[in-house]
Amino acid sequence: MHLPTQSFFLVFSVLTVSLYARPFVLLLPEDDLDNSPGDLSEWDDEFCCSDSHKSDEELDFGSWRPILERDSSPAGDTDPGSEADSVYYSGVSKMLKAVSSSGELSLMHEAVQEIEAAVAVGHPHAMSVLGFLHGSGHMRERNKGKAFMYHFFAADGGNMQSKMALAYTYLKQEMYDKSAQLYSQLAEAAVNSFLIAANSPVVEPVSIHNEGEENKEALRKFQGEEDEDFQVLKYQAEKGNAAAMYKIGLFYYFGLRGLRRDHAKALSFFFKAVEKGEPRSMELLGEMYASGTGVERNYTQAFKWLALASKQEVYSAYNGLGYLYLRGYGVEKNYSKAMENFEKAANNEEAGAYYNLEVMFLKGIWVKRDVKLATKYFIIAANAGHIKAFYQLAKMFHSGVGLKKNLPTAVSLYKLVAEKGPWISLSTWAVKSYLKGDIGKAFFLYSRMAELGYEVAQSNAAWILDKYGEQSLCIGESGFCTVAERHQLAQSLWWHAYKQGNQYAAFLFAGTERDHDPAADAYTNTTKVADVCGCETKTEHQMRPQIHALVVFSLLIFSLFTVSLYARPFVLFLSQEDLKDTANSPDDSSSSDPSHHDSAEWDEFGDSDAHKSDEELDPGSWRPIFEPDSSSGADPGSVADAQYYSGVSKMVRAVSSGEVNLMDEAAKEIEAAVAVGHPHARSVLGFLNGAGQMRERNKAKAFMYHYFAADGGNMQSKMALAYTYFKQEMFEKAVKLYSELAEVAVNSFLISKDSPVIEPVRIHNGAEENKEALRKSRGEEDEDFQILEYQAQKGNAGAMYKIGLFYYFGLRGLRRDHGKALSWFLKAVEKGEPRSMELLGEIYARGAGVERNYTKALEWLTLASKQHLYSAYNGMGYLYVKGYGVEKKNYTKAKEYFEKAAENEEAGGHYNLGVMYFKGIGVKRDVKLACKCFIIAANAGQPKAFYQLAKMFHTGVGLKKNLATATALYKLVAERGPWSSLSRWALESYLKGDIGKAFLLYSRMAELGYEVAQSNAAWILDKYGERSMCMGESGFCTDAERHQRAHSLWWQASEQGNEHAALLIGDAYYYGRGTERDYDRAADAYMHARYQSNAQAMFNLGYMYEHGLGLPLDLHLAKRYYDQALENDPAAKLPVTLALASLWIRKNYEGGFLVHVIDSLPEVYPKVEAWVENVLLEEGNATILTLFVCLLTVLYLRERQRRNVAAAGGHREMPAPIHPNEHIAPAPN
Repeated sequence: MHLPTQSFFLVFSVLTVSLYARPFVLLLPEDDLDNSPGDLSEWDDEFCCSDSHKSDEELDFGSWRPILERDSSPAGDTDPGSEADSVYYSGVSKMLKAVSSSGELSLMHEAVQEIEAAVAVGHPHAMSVLGFLHGSGHMRERNKGKAFMYHFFAADGGNMQSKMALAYTYLKQEMYDKSAQLYSQLAEAAVNSFLIAANSPVVEPVSIHNEGEENKEALRKFQGEEDEDFQVLKYQAEKGNAAAMYKIGLFYYFGLRGLRRDHAKALSFFFKAVEKGEPRSMELLGEMYASGTGVERNYTQAFKWLALASKQEVYSAYNGLGYLYLRGYGVEKNYSKAMENFEKAANNEEAGAYYNLEVMFLKGIWVKRDVKLATKYFIIAANAGHIKAFYQLAKMFHSGVGLKKNLPTAVSLYKLVAEKGPWISLSTWAVKSYLKGDIGKAFFLYSRMAELGYEVAQSNAAWILDKYGEQSLCIGESGFCTVAERHQLAQSLWWHAYKQGNQYAAFLFAGTERDHDPAADAYTNTTKVADVCGCETKTEHQMRPQIHALVVFSLLIFSLFTVSLYARPFVLFLSQEDLKDTANSPDDSSSSDPSHHDSAEWDEFGDSDAHKSDEELDPGSWRPIFEPDSSSGADPGSVADAQYYSGVSKMVRAVSSGEVNLMDEAAKEIEAAVAVGHPHARSVLGFLNGAGQMRERNKAKAFMYHYFAADGGNMQSKMALAYTYFKQEMFEKAVKLYSELAEVAVNSFLISKDSPVIEPVRIHNGAEENKEALRKSRGEEDEDFQILEYQAQKGNAGAMYKIGLFYYFGLRGLRRDHGKALSWFLKAVEKGEPRSMELLGEIYARGAGVERNYTKALEWLTLASKQHLYSAYNGMGYLYVKGYGVEKKNYTKAKEYFEKAAENEEAGGHYNLGVMYFKGIGVKRDVKLACKCFIIAANAGQPKAFYQLAKMFHTGVGLKKNLATATALYKLVAERGPWSSLSRWALESYLKGDIGKAFLLYSRMAELGYEVAQSNAAWILDKYGERSMCMGESGFCTDAERHQRAHSLWWQASEQGNEHAALLIGDAYYYGRGTERDYDRAADAYMHARYQSNAQAMFNLGYMYEHGLGLPLDLHLAKRYYDQALENDPAAKLPVTLALASLWIRKNYEGGFLVHVIDSLPEVYPKVEAWVENVLLEEGNATILTLFVCLLTVLYLRERQRRNVAAAGGHREMPAPIHPNEHIAPAPN
């Protein structure tokens, strides 16, 4: 088992278990670690049972569970049959009915009277409720003094929720001694309900709002059995899916996803799952038998199931086995086996194992006691989100054992754990009430939680008051809350939430005028947070004009995060100087006659190629080979075409099967087609010459063939030429080609809204395969797609729309199929799905899969707009501006529709308005306003807007002429053209295991300038070697050819911003991999990666400066780069520390022995590595060495045994040793 040795700075964060608005982060300097023995008298056995097998009802006395979960029964120290209990539960029940949808004040009066009657006879839980009513001012004057008094006596009577309220009160007043005492008891109760093997799933209170708006996504996942995802899971379970059975069992066992806990159902699903061999269910069955949850406790059965799970590599099950061995439950107590099982789990990064090991080291159970080592184990477990580890650390901070005593930190950690106790069920009941529309009950339950100190509940309750007003059924001092009471209560709740870190609450609170000091405090603290980000926070009134000026004049920034194909986002900065109405702009007359500006160059609403198919837009495409149902743009009957497609088909088959002869045939057929002037064959021959496949690599010939192919209309050769010019910074030529390509790409986009982004998928992440990205690209074989298809077949309109969308655009690895798309859209509209109506309008306008019919297009778009689908207004505006499907052109209506779309934040609406203002169509021409519309659209990721801005930079109309920027923007849009299908075919091939075909297609894309394809092709060469089926000059690539080609591809990718590629290029030059060793070029490459904040490159530069390799010898610069490496990546601590030590030795002992030793290490290490690999690891030598080590071990153990026996015997005569081959005669009877 490996334990990290760095103890210089220990950091852990409860990202997964924090109930705060922001993550709870604790920094532990080395000084906090304390290895003093400490007093363990108060330290309970962490493996003791205590309340670990009690139910939630027993752990949370006086809970409202019997009312809100009818199958529960009252529990606690009070006799459930007592009159006081009956009065208490009756009062609470009436109180909840009163604040429910009925809103009956008389019922609330009755409820309060019954609660007071129970308090009169000393009922502790009734006291807790009365404390809540006094603290909130429900049906009585708000009185914090009385609230505290009632909670104090209720807590003394065992009510846990009153203990939470008191602890939170003490915490707010920074009375840490008292707060720590209460929170420690509450945290212990919470911990006792957790699992023995794995950490319990996190059940957090749901935030029902997201900065002012309802948090629909979070609420959707809390629908319980009514949730569509759950129903699909249940269907899969019924069909025999073991994983689905396990998940449902898990949901019922812990009450996840809005389900009510049901141990019987959980047990049933776990048993069904294990019948199918599901190992995780075996572990949970072990848990259930160990805790007696839903079954009679049986440790033998628990051990059996945990052992079965561990054999199936469910490593957390080893924790449970270790626990049983440690306690002697179901087996004989055995500390050695307990340690062995914990270590097995820890070796597989199970957080619970680190926790259990630290307890053994802390207590000295079977091992030498080591408090510092135990503390480090705790921190590892806490880093992994293990809640028990946070409890243990809290105890250490509380008691001063292992860590310096720190009560504020101890309280914060205890609170974090305590908030996971059984009383968290209040949140589940509240959100369920909210989902049912019972706002009053939800508000009441959140108010109760808010009193216990839950920040999420405080903000939820405040938000309900602000959002729903009277509907919240907020009860005031003498009836429903007045407006003033609601505002005052909301303000108080927001303030409490703000004090616990909720920044949205800080802004809301600061906006009030009731209490200027707290508001100033709120803004002050919020500004401190903003300053961390390097920005200044201002008031809303100060910010508005400055934001306006920022957007309109001073600095306009837009980033194409969603459509960029670069390794990093494309960001363009527009200064005020860039915005201009230039003298060379078209005439700025006020005429609204569009014909005045009707040059073909600017006709954004023109026909051009807007309704051509992908085959027509990308002539010579390989689509007929990869999608046989498609038809070629060229005449399929011509001899040249037949030769061309036959040659390409054979080429693809050759790299798939690895037949060099077939590749020869393919090349000959391509050359035959070139001989008769076939432009698309020229494009392929240019590709073969440029890559050096079956011929000598010749860039000049490649350029020539691409030039003539582009002249003949081949779009992919235009891409290759444009990229060549772009690399050489010949922007005048590059911009001309990219503008044509971008126009073709734009013409394939939708008329009403932006097309979905289909980006080339990066199949690797650094040096590893990008499994997550690949999982989402499996088309019809993807499990998510199959679930969606099942939902659609069951009549789910949303699923029908999504499947139609996938087929229409070829998303998620599916092939485009307009027929299937049309079928699904029609089925969806029968169910009233509005988005499908819009897509049907698009289909009829384009004639995609149906005969073009503008009248029907307008009908469908109109229906969609009536369903508040605002992007449909763009399509309607387009039809009116063109006069399609309407009586005549109507610019007024067109503008009206575009404005409706823009008002509802539709990027296409801003874009179309920009065109109208730019052209002066139906409006007075205003180039600057048009430019601003385009920038807003571009900010929203509208590719047409990027195209328009590229044209403005290209022509100098509206923006200062800038060919470099224009080229970059055109390229960005052009890479979304129909030729991007190459990426889809490459990915399909890779997923099918056809590496050769994938490499060929990515290589073709790489030539067109796609950075992702360049890095994918290079990665395949490095990863798969010979399996890449890389074709060289005269057959399969040699090792040298593969290295050289990978080097070239990585270099191109690095020039387009891929930092991983730049680092690999530097390594290639430094070590001479695939090229001659060149330290100067290595330094250039590392410098390039360093500008992209790559820590490894910074470290390498430091090393080169230290040794004067490719860079001047400069120890000061070496230290600077080592320091920068550590700043950018804390994981570089160890190598940087060693490097700085080496630097110190070199500086202080120049020419000394130690410096010579350090300098000799790079030469010695390869020799040692080679000796180990060639001598020690050679099969025969390795076997002999192993036997030799075993023999030495046996001899050592025998010698140690002999000495121990001699020491024990003293001067007594030792009996003769028994030899292994001697047989002892049995003793006589």
